[in-house]
Amino acid sequence: PINVLYDLLAGSNKELFSLKGGRALGTDFYTPFQKHWDIAATTPASYSGFEIVATQNGTTVLITPRTAITGHAANITFSITLNAGQTYSARDVSSTAVTTLAGSIVSSNKPIAITVFDGQLTQGVCGDAIGDQLIATSSIGTDYAIYRGTSGFDRVYVLATQNATAID
Repeated sequence: PINVLYDLLAGSNKELFSLKGGRALGTDFYTPFQKHWDIAATTPASYSGFEIVATQNGTTVLITPRTAITGHAANITFSITLNAGQTYSARDVSSTAVTTLAGSIVSSNKPIAITVFDGQLTQGVCGDAIGDQLIATSSIGTDYAIYRGTSGFDRVYVLATQNATAID
């Protein structure tokens, strides 16, 4: 067993993405995103999005984005076909937090992995990238610990994957 982190080493915009190994593989996902901070104007441009990677040849992926992404309208399901190791990048066309990819649905006929990210969130003069590799809906639990950060700007987002979900 090993633990793997992807380290984004951009000069003033560092982030660690925890890679989930086998728990990241699945055929059913919902994408969580924050809905508070806008994406900063940067060069090159920053954006929000998610990356899908296939593990097997002939993987058909159905995607229902909750906001417009490059080449596709919001709330309209479309399909792509990927081979092992190929990726698809779903990029939000807006940089505002008012519309996000939160709640987008991704399903496939063979195991895939998905990483979500926000490129350069802004809070005053500060900016930060965030992201994480998702775990499949089949591996999602019901009990979570939320750790308080060091700033008064912390936010917690909970995304239900079933209708009528109660949060205690």
